[in-house]
Amino acid sequence: MRRCTCLPLALTTALVLAACEGAPPNEGGTGDASQSSSVEDATVTDGGVDAGAPDTGAPDTGAPDTGAPDTGAPDTGAPDTGAPDTGAPDTSTSDAGSSSGCTLPPIATYTKNPHVNRVSKLQLLGEKVGCDLDKDGVPDNVAGKIVGVYNAANDAIKDNLDDGSLVVLLRPTDWQTQGNVFDIEVLSGEVDTSKGACVPGGAKACDYLVNTSSFDQLYSKAGLCPPLVTFTPATVNTDQLEAGGTNQVFSLPLPVVGIALVLKISQAQITGTVTDTTSWNSTKKAMLCGVITKYDLDKAVEALPDNVLKETGFDKATIKSLIGEVLKPDIDTTGNNDPNAISIALGLETVAAKVTGYN
Repeated sequence: MRRCTCLPLALTTALVLAACEGAPPNEGGTGDASQSSSVEDATVTDGGVDAGAPDTGAPDTGAPDTGAPDTGAPDTGAPDTGAPDTGAPDTSTSDAGSSSGCTLPPIATYTKNPHVNRVSKLQLLGEKVGCDLDKDGVPDNVAGKIVGVYNAANDAIKDNLDDGSLVVLLRPTDWQTQGNVFDIEVLSGEVDTSKGACVPGGAKACDYLVNTSSFDQLYSKAGLCPPLVTFTPATVNTDQLEAGGTNQVFSLPLPVVGIALVLKISQAQITGTVTDTTSWNSTKKAMLCGVITKYDLDKAVEALPDNVLKETGFDKATIKSLIGEVLKPDIDTTGNNDPNAISIALGLETVAAKVTGYN
């Protein structure tokens, strides 16, 4: 299994080379340096309480020891047995609501579905190839500039799909081929190794498990827990698949030396050609398009571990600046005519997959 152990340094160097011509050097950088502080518990010493009259005087032998304070209302009254101990705070709906009110779909939903597919190819496309997101007649794919300066990103994605480190399963709720609307659930998964080792990129077909983390298990309503990601609406006209649109989100883990820069793709949509309309056996010549807002890109960089970034010689503020010089927003998602998002397009292919259980 191929692993690129110098990926962050190579990626950052490529961004430097792409951004340095005509771009000012990054200034600042210290603004993102975080400071941590700890709060120490302050304790009260036992001063006069230990040595004063209360130790030897009447309070030791008098009524306070045997009288009402020991057996009266203060010991057995409302503070000990009343509503604060047994009332609403222990049984209220706010406590019950903290646990899920839904259940996972029956596993037969996936094991008995003959149309489940696995993403077998996911590649960043060049900047001149993509979807026309802003309807101006020109493909949008600013993120394709990454391929021009650092094509190894695609190699890393391919490796993770082929060795099973990245398993993305697609399940149609109701396979239709006459233009009727259905949904496509997007699920994370794992290779089922119960019958022996298997790699998705090998000659042997693998079985797969659906990760329960693919579902919103904090969904408070009764019924089935919904998938976290669903492409809707989805249609197939003849052999042309279209799915997703304005409200869809797809997370792309871009492998970086054992970690993943998780890019949140909003307004995600899939277009492609299905090879068999009677059953979803595979998809060819497909694209997954969408946008990455500057806010979400900054969050992805902030999530990178500091110890890994240290190996590159750059801090988070510098990386944000370098990315900003190469990937300039071209799509407006707010309606104020001020681009705030970066367009992205990926080539996508799928193959039929067999699900055997939950993980």
